[in-house]
Amino acid sequence: MAEPLILKNGSNITNNVTINSVFESGSSGVHTTSSVGIGTTTVVNTLTVSGVTTTAGLYVSGLSTFSENVQFLDDVDVFFGTGNDTKITHDENNTTVRHTGTGNLKVVAGIGSTVIIEKDSNNPIAHFTPGESVELYHNGNKKFETTGAGVSVTGISTATGGFISAASTTAVQITLSGNRLIFTGVGIGSTSFILS
Repeated sequence: MAEPLILKNGSNITNNVTINSVFESGSSGVHTTSSVGIGTTTVVNTLTVSGVTTTAGLYVSGLSTFSENVQFLDDVDVFFGTGNDTKITHDENNTTVRHTGTGNLKVVAGIGSTVIIEKDSNNPIAHFTPGESVELYHNGNKKFETTGAGVSVTGISTATGGFISAASTTAVQITLSGNRLIFTGVGIGSTSFILS
């Protein structure tokens, strides 16, 4: 079995090297004159890494392209922004997106696209379609939808009280008294009637 390749300060490689075991560099880094550069000098060639790479820190400038999955283990934070304003975290049970910046956290969908929140593909929770509707679901069944004329509700709507506005000068107040439902007009020509 081959021994690990260990490079100390000042070591130079002038050709390609294939490393299948442990790779260590000295404090000043490792540099090659061929297809890879690692360390403090300016790197102008492509670094291609195959297999598992473990590092204490990775700082990248410029475009990074990943051709396969990127996996973050449990309890690892992913930060965005110079001041770490936005953080995505996943623990054993929950995924949390936390935004603490001065601006807004936005989810933007263009015309013809829909923002979908769902448990799975057969169990939607909410659909948000720009320029069209907002749909809310219960156990996969649509219960609430905004329309051009107002809202559409499927099933029973329950309210503990409130106002229904009929015009800018009148409204209807709905109250529950015991087993009686009382409709009271508020405004010009106010009247009341009771359902019991």
